[in-house]
Amino acid sequence: MNGFPQSDRPGPRPPRGQRLRKLLLAVGFLALFVAVLAAHEAPATGYELSIYGATPAAFWGGVALALALSLYLAWTGAASDRVRSGALLLASASVFSVVALPAIRGYYFVGAGDSLTHLGWLEEMAANTLQPVAFLYPGVHTVALFASQVLGVGFPKAIEYAVLAFVLVYLVFVPLCVRAIVGTDLALVVGTFSALLLLPVNNISVHLMAHPTTQAILFTPLVLFLALHYLTRNPSRATLTVTASGAMLAVATLAIVLVHPQTALNVLLLFGTVVVVQVVYRRFRPAHAVSRHRPLYAQTAVLTLAFAVWAPRNARVQGTVAGVLNNLLHGATPGAAIAEHGTSLLAVGGSLGGLFVKLFLVSAVFAAFAGLLMLAALAGRLDGRYPDRNALVTYLTAGMVPLLAAFLVFFLLSVETQPFRYSGFIMAVVTVLGAAALAIGLRSLSTRVSSTTLRAAVAVLFVLATPLAVATVFGSPFIYQPNAQVTEMQVTGYRTAFSHRADGVAFAGIRSGPERYLHAIYGTNRAEAMAFPGKTAAVPQRVFNTNLSSYYGGDRYLPVSQRDHQREVVLYRGFRYHAASFRALGGTPGIDRVESNGAFNLYYIDSGA
Repeated sequence: MNGFPQSDRPGPRPPRGQRLRKLLLAVGFLALFVAVLAAHEAPATGYELSIYGATPAAFWGGVALALALSLYLAWTGAASDRVRSGALLLASASVFSVVALPAIRGYYFVGAGDSLTHLGWLEEMAANTLQPVAFLYPGVHTVALFASQVLGVGFPKAIEYAVLAFVLVYLVFVPLCVRAIVGTDLALVVGTFSALLLLPVNNISVHLMAHPTTQAILFTPLVLFLALHYLTRNPSRATLTVTASGAMLAVATLAIVLVHPQTALNVLLLFGTVVVVQVVYRRFRPAHAVSRHRPLYAQTAVLTLAFAVWAPRNARVQGTVAGVLNNLLHGATPGAAIAEHGTSLLAVGGSLGGLFVKLFLVSAVFAAFAGLLMLAALAGRLDGRYPDRNALVTYLTAGMVPLLAAFLVFFLLSVETQPFRYSGFIMAVVTVLGAAALAIGLRSLSTRVSSTTLRAAVAVLFVLATPLAVATVFGSPFIYQPNAQVTEMQVTGYRTAFSHRADGVAFAGIRSGPERYLHAIYGTNRAEAMAFPGKTAAVPQRVFNTNLSSYYGGDRYLPVSQRDHQREVVLYRGFRYHAASFRALGGTPGIDRVESNGAFNLYYIDSGA
């Protein structure tokens, strides 16, 4: 590949060495095949608090071997282009197999919160009771409908496949973005392994489940790649000339509005900044590469119009804007939610510092790489022999300014988890910039440091970073979060409870009421219109732990799933809901178990007993 130093690319290579590398590549693919087969042959039989611990060791061993071989083959200077390309494919397939574990191991559904609501909307779209044009973010749902029709699978599985499709988009287009900026095949190698870290996924506001914000963030590199291509191809063409790259970019920007308008607004901020940079450079530095690039004016106008027509009409957008303005006018306590979570973490044996290391250490390292590149761009220290590369870095550097400002505003206003949505989007851009910084740095240092040493250092970086990144893509005790798995028996239990409930008897749940399951079972809009008492009610922890049978003035249903018990007793060690109180449910007078299927219990609290 032309990104590697010429000294490491001798003409004819020893056939024996190439045969050995091809053999190692074949061993890597075989190891991955065995790993996936081992995981598939060990399907989930109930709720698993950690998908990592429940997946057979053979899977992790096979994936580890495949990743190790792919790293070696991708970074060795003597490997042929074909072997190196195969190594990148092997690495991507290895990490993708981890991301796809819920599908491989037969999970019924992933996502016990918002995702169940999205499942309800999907079912209403399929039944034509909800029209996509009347919905704020129908992109993920229409992809899932397509998957359901083409593959002949149910909606829970179809929406899971849609999530995986967006992950594939991210894994493909991050390295393409890096190569578009740096212009070498070395950049493709760095970009591939950087993409595999999945840095935007923070498990606070960006999750690998049906969550349109996440899917829009993972879709962003495709839009970014098309924009980079549009800017640098045929720069002499007129601004309003219709080109294939321009048409593709317009379609992609329209698509991201439909996936999630908030992320589209972030892209609009990025595009708008590029336009400002182009206007300024054309006025004051007409000889600069920025001034020679094709203007992004028309594409930014298309995205602006699409966002203005689509987003403001929806009540959700109006509510978010109102919340921001309210906090801005009346003040907020910055970091209040973080401080509260810090106290809870200490109670279960963790700490904010330890959690930060697990979730954000790798992101911080890449942010440092990206920061160095941006500082070099601002200081005019980039190598002048590569004007187009420097111009693209300048665009992204300027584009980070409004994004970081938005993150800071949301953090200071403490608007729920919005700051971490911006963090996820920012990390998608930072991944590209950080990988570009690594590729540029390797190229620059190769004249002073042995290329073998440089490649070994970067390989070690990814050897250390990849396991930590992969260990945090799913919720697990490692990051003090329960697995987002939803079992079929759990949904069946709720469905039976809803259909056989006594009129007028309210529900109350552990931490939250059964509203999300109502959405999944009856459809979200229909469930919201139902007169269903207690659908959002949670049992106060002090009541659950002391006087549950005498607290309520009327009868109550209390659903307790296997997930509830594992989360509260095993993961959180009875921090809120005590283990003894769960055990007491079956033997307390006035509390009767009226339904059980092994994964779900329904208790009836008789206030008159």
